[in-house]
Amino acid sequence: MPRIRRIGIQTALSSAMHLLLVANTLSGLPIDRYLTVILEFAVFVADLAGGIVVLVAAVRGLLTYLLDLLKLRGGEIPKEGIRLSLGRSFALALEFQVGADIISTALHPQERELLVLGGVILLRTLLNFFLERELRQAEKRRLAANQA
Repeated sequence: MPRIRRIGIQTALSSAMHLLLVANTLSGLPIDRYLTVILEFAVFVADLAGGIVVLVAAVRGLLTYLLDLLKLRGGEIPKEGIRLSLGRSFALALEFQVGADIISTALHPQERELLVLGGVILLRTLLNFFLERELRQAEKRRLAANQA
């Protein structure tokens, strides 16, 4: 099944490139202009996806917190799960942002763009490192609580 899907994707890409070449010869516009438009749209979609992930995670975290607050009537609210969920979502959003920045930098390579890309990649790496550490510690605490 994966081989059939890969061939389908390759065929679709080949067909798309063929259509672009035909359109290029008919319109007289350079093919790199078409690719630039497509890649700029991909940057927009990746940025939008990252924003949606952050928005959904924030709303979900807030709703979970409020529901726990009402349900527990002011008792101890399990904030660790909410925080870890937000961290995972932010890491995913940063993945989308890195993808968008890589494409954008490839389209318009400038020193500022490279610095922003490097900063985002560094931030994502640090966030993932600390998130993984926090997840391991939370799992250890959960196992210790279950044994007690």
